[in-house]
Amino acid sequence: MKDLVVISYDDSILGKYFEKCRNDLETYLMSKGLSPNIHCMHNSCDKASIDDTIKTLSDHYCVIVYAHGSNVAIKDQNGNILVHENDVAHYHNSIFYSTACYNAESLGSTLIRYMSKIFFGYKDYSWALDSDQGMVFIETDNFALKKILSGCQNGQKIYEETYDFFYQKYRELENSNFELAPLMYHNMDTMRVYEHPDKEYY
Repeated sequence: MKDLVVISYDDSILGKYFEKCRNDLETYLMSKGLSPNIHCMHNSCDKASIDDTIKTLSDHYCVIVYAHGSNVAIKDQNGNILVHENDVAHYHNSIFYSTACYNAESLGSTLIRYMSKIFFGYKDYSWALDSDQGMVFIETDNFALKKILSGCQNGQKIYEETYDFFYQKYRELENSNFELAPLMYHNMDTMRVYEHPDKEYY
């Protein structure tokens, strides 16, 4: 992957969770000797800067979202829209990876119709924790992304292996932290992978 557009923000409820997800991604890249161009600093990008960056990219790029969302948009910590469903034509040839709530409901399928290659996201709200116990949610949030960055671009395979990983973590939580297990099961159930042409895995 040549370019990564990483959209991440701190949050008044989740605290540093989104930054920890980003740090986990960067640690993975270093461990694998991968050195893509990373665009957008943490807490810094706005819609205009994202749009300007996307216009310079044509292929071999991935948009990665650690922020809040809705069925049609991605938002910063103040509720300002960063990416909207109306803008999806700009994301031609992208791989779009979002941990934001609800993005798979409409934004993801619209991106695929406008020729994005793969979309990962959640169709409902997704759970996360900013604590030591929350590391398991970072692991699951980033699992499919690491598969993609390692070279896998088969949507069905990504979905199946990610689902299996979620299920493994769910079973581990059943034994170690039964209060978190239902939250992991919910995330597993609402996780989606779409790929062109309009294939949906769930």
